[in-house]
Amino acid sequence: AANDLLGEGSEIAVVVFDEEARVLLPFTPSADRALITRALAPLAPGGGTALYPGLVLAAEVLATSDAATKHVVVMTDGLSQPGDFAGILAELASAGVTVSTIGIGPEADAAQLREIATLGGGTFHFSADFAALPGIMSHEVLLQSGELTAEGATVPAWRDRAAPFLRAWPDELPPVEGFVPTSLKPGARLHLAVTDEGGREVPLLASWRYGAGEVVAFTAHAAGPWTLGWLELEGYPLLWSHLL
Repeated sequence: AANDLLGEGSEIAVVVFDEEARVLLPFTPSADRALITRALAPLAPGGGTALYPGLVLAAEVLATSDAATKHVVVMTDGLSQPGDFAGILAELASAGVTVSTIGIGPEADAAQLREIATLGGGTFHFSADFAALPGIMSHEVLLQSGELTAEGATVPAWRDRAAPFLRAWPDELPPVEGFVPTSLKPGARLHLAVTDEGGREVPLLASWRYGAGEVVAFTAHAAGPWTLGWLELEGYPLLWSHLL
């Protein structure tokens, strides 16, 4: 599922690990779906969780690639044996490689995987449900390709500010420098909107009822490069504390 989302000319390699690591699939054009499927077909889960040798082998495999962008996605359902993770991740970083991690199942060590993703400059994902894995892998591909985000300054516009949790928010807000393009859920209230490159209005801040509670979604950074201008607002933290 993730491979099908890779761009034209992309390559994929697969390293598997239990007590040891081995190359299941050397770098192969992502368009060769039949070869990739054949390589994955005999793979069966079992054995230990020696994540460190897997990363070392991944670094060796990546050294054979001259791709402009190199990214590793680590998936595990267990607690890994110790290893020099900081060392191998520094080595990968120096080679321009980023590393994301996915923890699946209740036995996965979320703290360790979060630290690896942080050191690797990637993203940490977690789910107790193995059925979520294809969706997470696909999301990771889109995230790294930049297709899940829109960059560029756009000024938010109020559409509904009657909600009590918004009464501390100012009439005018600085531009946001980026956002995640989404569509409004059925039944949701659109509070703030921005305009994408195609001139379409998309949500920046929305809310909807859920049982006895309420959900609020904000599609930019609360504190980050996309909202640096917001951070200069007097009392900016109070906007969020009031909303929460």
